[in-house]
Amino acid sequence: MKKIFLFLFLLCNLLSVNAGELQRILASDTSTPTPEGCTKVVFVNGTSCAAIPSMVIKDASGETFVLVAKESNGAPYMYFIPNGKYTVVSMSNVKRCNTAKGELKNGDSFDVPSVGYFTLESKFDTPVVEYAKSYGPYPMHYEKAIPSGYSKIIVDSSKDYINGVVSLKRLSDGNLYRILGSATYYQQWYYFIPKGDYQVVSVGSDYKTKINGFTAYQGFKVTFLDSGSVAFSK
Repeated sequence: MKKIFLFLFLLCNLLSVNAGELQRILASDTSTPTPEGCTKVVFVNGTSCAAIPSMVIKDASGETFVLVAKESNGAPYMYFIPNGKYTVVSMSNVKRCNTAKGELKNGDSFDVPSVGYFTLESKFDTPVVEYAKSYGPYPMHYEKAIPSGYSKIIVDSSKDYINGVVSLKRLSDGNLYRILGSATYYQQWYYFIPKGDYQVVSVGSDYKTKINGFTAYQGFKVTFLDSGSVAFSK
C-alpha cells in the first residue's frame, strides 16, 4: 500500500511540473511529429526590434500557457498547441499580433487550429513605475501642517506656468516620488515628501529645473530636511 501511495505521489508531482508547458520546436524542424490532438502553430517576431514578444493564453479549463518568440533572425519557434478554444490573458513587448483570423488583443478569444499562425510586431514595453505616496500638491494659500517626518517642498512654475516634472528616488528605501509643476493659474504650490537623501531619476529636457537652488540633472543628489524647493523655468 505504501508503494502505491508513493507512486501516486510521484505521478502527481510529475504532472504538476509539466502542467502548462507546450512543446516547442524550430520552424525548420521537419522531423518532429505533431502530437495527436494538437496543431503546429508558428509564433514569429516579424520585426527587427530587439524586444522579444511573448503571450500568455488560457484554455477553456483555465490552464495557462506561455508563448515566447525567438529573435527575428533565423527560423522562428513553432508550438504544438492542443486543439480547442483559448483566451489571450496578457501580452508583453507586443505592438500588434496578427493571425489567420485577424488581429488579436488582450482578452480576445481564438480557436486552434483555425488561428493558423501568430505574427507579431514587437516593441519595448514601458515599465510600470510605482510612485510612493506623497501629499499634495496644495496651493500656497492653503496652510496645512507638515506631517511628522516629512519635508515641505515648494514648487515654483514661474510666470510661464511650466508643467514640469521631476522624478526622485529616496536613497534609504528606493521609493520613487514625482514632483509636478503647475500649468494652472497657480504659479506655486507645495508637496510633502519624506525627509532624506534623494537622487534625480528623470528630469525634463525642454525646460530648466532647479532643486534647492541648484541645477538638477539625472543622477543629481539632494537632501530634504524640513523644507526644500523645486523651480521650473524656460
